[in-house]
Amino acid sequence: MGGVRRVRGLGCFCQKGASALALAASAFFVFAGSAWGAAYPSTGPASAGQVRTHAPAPLPTGAIRPYAKGGVTDAGNKALVGSQAKLKSLSGIAPGTVIDAAQIDFEDVDKYFMWWDIEEGDNLFSRINGKSYQKNDVVPVSSLKYLKLPHYNFDGQIQVGELVVGADVKDDFLNIFKELFLAQYQIQSMYLVDNYWVGNGTDTDSASIDENNTSAFCFRAATASENLSWHAYGRAIDINPQQNPYVSYANGTPQWSHENANGYIDRDTGLPHVITTEDLAYQTFLKYGFIWGGELGTVRDYQHFAKPIETP
Repeated sequence: MGGVRRVRGLGCFCQKGASALALAASAFFVFAGSAWGAAYPSTGPASAGQVRTHAPAPLPTGAIRPYAKGGVTDAGNKALVGSQAKLKSLSGIAPGTVIDAAQIDFEDVDKYFMWWDIEEGDNLFSRINGKSYQKNDVVPVSSLKYLKLPHYNFDGQIQVGELVVGADVKDDFLNIFKELFLAQYQIQSMYLVDNYWVGNGTDTDSASIDENNTSAFCFRAATASENLSWHAYGRAIDINPQQNPYVSYANGTPQWSHENANGYIDRDTGLPHVITTEDLAYQTFLKYGFIWGGELGTVRDYQHFAKPIETP
């Protein structure tokens, strides 16, 4: 999220900058992810079938559409978790669930990268309505899709994640995370920001990042502006935000918001999960046409990748 926000670093405050991106000659929207270095709880390795904290409300019902042809859904899948059987899909398995790698069919992982429509009145819509989704005339709920997919967590375990993204970039996100999964790229957690809702999009985003949570959609305007963030369109994502904080260099020295991001301000330490131009996430997102917030000049949103809307 762009705009102005007061962030603390080295004992002082700074403004959070924004890059304006033109959508048309008469209007523009802001590109910048809401980025706050933050801590996440050290829960230790989970057992197969265990659900991490902040597991969501009941899963969406209705038709489940695999992202690739030939995918199979199975409402009884949940009962298979923890057994020796290969999972046919992630249907019925809650986000945050840790899955034994032996249950993944690595010869056909496409079936684990799934998406749902979101329709007014269904239980998924009820979960986000009035929270990450606000009634508006710009982003209809029909333009959003719900994704469920596997990822590796910081313990090296396979964990179920979830995202809401724009329908027109759905396949990009699924392809990207499939490539990252096959490379065993680690993401601490991946839940909807609605799990952390505290009354408004800005503070909820901060609460999500306090858990080092990776998230995408949240309908919110840039601070001190009427312009929308690319997160409001489901076209942006923040990856491992503690290790990849928002940092301002506007005053010549780095300034950031949370002391527990201190060890990640220097981007050349070689610490795990730090995104640089050598990082696989950077390379993969850019391959699919995304731009990185870590290359914004005096403000660096290291966690943030976005795919702006192309205009003539």
